[in-house]
Amino acid sequence: MEKNRKILIIIVAILIAIYLLSLFFDFYSDWLWFSNMHYGSVFVTILSAKVISFTIFFLAFIVFFSLNIRKAY
Repeated sequence: MEKNRKILIIIVAILIAIYLLSLFFDFYSDWLWFSNMHYGSVFVTILSAKVISFTIFFLAFIVFFSLNIRKAY
């Protein structure tokens, strides 16, 4: 049983690593393309807009979620 668990953990770790590498390569290729077209500032603007909007909506979700949990108790 322990051996199967270790194999499963290794397989999941490999799949996560492949997924993260895929994300990194997509990000890096976009960055190279924007840099070669001399639009590096556009790439930074797009990236910062994505990060800021994620942060705002994540915080809004946390507030909404915590209010609902408090109300449920």
